[in-house]
Amino acid sequence: MHRKVSELRRILGQAAKDEASRRFHSLYDKVCQKEMIWSAWLIVRANGGSGGVDGKELSDYDEAEARNELLREIHRELLEGIYQPQAVRREYIDKPDGGKRPLGIPTIRDRIVQTAAKLVLEPIFEADFQGFSYGFRPKRSCHQAMQAVWKWMNYGHTKVIDADICKYFDNIPHDKLLRSVAMRIKDGRVLRLIKQWLKTPASEDGKLVKSRRGTPQGGVISPLLANIYLNHLDRFWVKKGHHRQAKLIRYADDFVILCKERPEFYLSEARRLLENLELELNERKTRIVEACREGFDFLGFHIKRVWAFRPKRKGFGWVTGVRLSWEVLKKARMAINEIVGKGGRKSPVPLQELVNRINRWLKHWLPYYSYANRRQDIRHIYHKIIVERLARAYIARTSGLKQQGGKWKSWNPIYWEARYKLIDMLAAYYQRRKQLYAALHEHPINAVA
Repeated sequence: MHRKVSELRRILGQAAKDEASRRFHSLYDKVCQKEMIWSAWLIVRANGGSGGVDGKELSDYDEAEARNELLREIHRELLEGIYQPQAVRREYIDKPDGGKRPLGIPTIRDRIVQTAAKLVLEPIFEADFQGFSYGFRPKRSCHQAMQAVWKWMNYGHTKVIDADICKYFDNIPHDKLLRSVAMRIKDGRVLRLIKQWLKTPASEDGKLVKSRRGTPQGGVISPLLANIYLNHLDRFWVKKGHHRQAKLIRYADDFVILCKERPEFYLSEARRLLENLELELNERKTRIVEACREGFDFLGFHIKRVWAFRPKRKGFGWVTGVRLSWEVLKKARMAINEIVGKGGRKSPVPLQELVNRINRWLKHWLPYYSYANRRQDIRHIYHKIIVERLARAYIARTSGLKQQGGKWKSWNPIYWEARYKLIDMLAAYYQRRKQLYAALHEHPINAVA
C-alpha cells in the first residue's frame, strides 16, 4: 500500500474516533487519487480470483502497458463522473445444509474501484464498530472470535444462543443500508457509487437479474456494508447493557450469545432488533444450547464443555473442548478423495505428484484448523484418510511377491515422510498451534474483547 494512502487512512480513522457524530463531506476526491487506485490494484491482484462478465482475467493485465491503460481509464472515468459498474457474474457454491449460496463476481475494473472506496471508508466506520465484532475487519480474525468464545465459556457462560440469520447478505434493505452509511458519509458522490453497486444487476444464464435487496457476496465492498448494517445490533446490545451479562460474539452474519442465565430473554431481544432491521432468524437453525450437555458449531469448529483430566492441575475438571465440526471432517475426506482417488485406482498421477498436491492442501488447510484442541481429529485425517489413501494408491499400482514388504511399509506415515516428503501433519499441527496461541495472547484485548 502506498505511504500516502496509509497516512490518509490513519488521519480519517483518528478523525472518526475523535468525533463520534462527525459526518465526512469530501471523500470522493480521495477515492479518485492515483495513489489510491494503484494501491487498490495491488490489493486486487494479491487477492486473485476469476474475472467478471467482460471476460477479463487478472492475467490479462500482467503487462505494464495493459495495466497502466486500465488504471488510467478508471482514473479518468471517476474524475469525469462517468463511471458505471458492469453487471456482476452470478455463480453458486454449495452450502453445508445442501443449499446453494449465490456469489456476485464483479469485473476486475469494478473490483479496483470498490477497493479504492473501501480503503477510504473502512477507517471511518472502524471507529464505530464494537470490540466483539470480528468479521472482515483489519487485524481481526476467526481465531480471535473463537478465543473469545473459549474465554467466556471458561468463565461460566455455558448457556449459548446459537443463532443464524436467514440469507443475511441477500436480504439487507437498500434504503436502510444507505441511511446507515449516510450517518457518517455526507459526500453525495460516494453515496451514489455505493447505490450503483447495490443496484447493479446480476448476469445469470445470459439474463440480467435486477437487484432490489441485499449486497452481493463476492463484491469487495459487500463485507464492509454488511458490517455497517449489522453494527446496529452491536450498538443496541451495548446501549441496553446486555453485553455485561450476555456476551455477543459476531463474525459477519454468524453470531453466538453466551450467558449464565435467561437465554430465552436475550434471544427475544436479538430477534426483536433484527425484525426492526427487516431481518429474521432462521428458526430451524437457531437454538439454545447448554454447552455442558451438548455442543454447537461456530466458524467450522464444534465447541462443548467436557469433563476431562487437566494435566497442569493434576485432576479432573470442566474444560472447553474445541474440535473440528463433522462438516469440516467430511469436506477434508472429500478433498483427499478428490486428490488421490477413493480407492487409489482412479488417478494415474505419479505418487510423488499426489503427495505434492496433498502438501499444498495441508499448507492451505492446517493454518486455520490448527486452533482445534482435539488431537484425535488431526490424527484421524492424517492416518485414516491421507496415509490410507496413499497406501491404497501404492498397492493398486504394484503387484507381485517382491512388493509385499513395500505394501506393509506404505501404511506407515514415516515411509511417506522420508521417501516422498509428505508433511508430518501432527508435527505441523503442534507447531502451528503453538504459533497461533502465541499470536492470540500477544494481543489479548483484540483476542477476547
